[in-house]
Amino acid sequence: MQMRNSADRFGLPAQALHWLTALCMLAAWLLGTVVDDFPRGEPRAQVLALHWSVGCLVLALALGRLAMRATDRPPDDPPTMSRWEAGLARIAHLLLYAIMIALPLTGFATAFAQGRTVSIFGLFTVPAMIGADRALARSVKGVHELLANGMLAVAGFHALAALRHHFLLHDDVLRRMLPWGGGRA
Repeated sequence: MQMRNSADRFGLPAQALHWLTALCMLAAWLLGTVVDDFPRGEPRAQVLALHWSVGCLVLALALGRLAMRATDRPPDDPPTMSRWEAGLARIAHLLLYAIMIALPLTGFATAFAQGRTVSIFGLFTVPAMIGADRALARSVKGVHELLANGMLAVAGFHALAALRHHFLLHDDVLRRMLPWGGGRA
């Protein structure tokens, strides 16, 4: 298995970060969606703490992925991809990176505006960096939820595009991000 990206495949580190990020984003979204279903008190606090921790992990993974992209160029677009498709793919990737950074930051801002500290996997606690402000908390939480729904839309578009390439166009766009995918078709 190759460690660095090549002209036609992602390396194992890029693949691992991609799929781990996707899994963490889904987990954070699910935890954020169900947290209000838990009774007030310790059960809800534990789910919220896990949501914050996984969100913080998403931020760390996104920053790691950006560093990797800066040092290990992604594979070339397939020769069959049109300019408009390549442009849409770039826009979708930029949006996903922006959301992966903005979502955790707005989550932290919401918690801080609620007067909370944020525990990360019980390993360390991030103190509130702003004073409690109920109106600000409500506003930032709204932005956070809007970004979460936007993430679902953009990630869904991203996944559907990869499936389109695989099943309709029969090119290697999806295979090059899979460890068992092989090279160009």
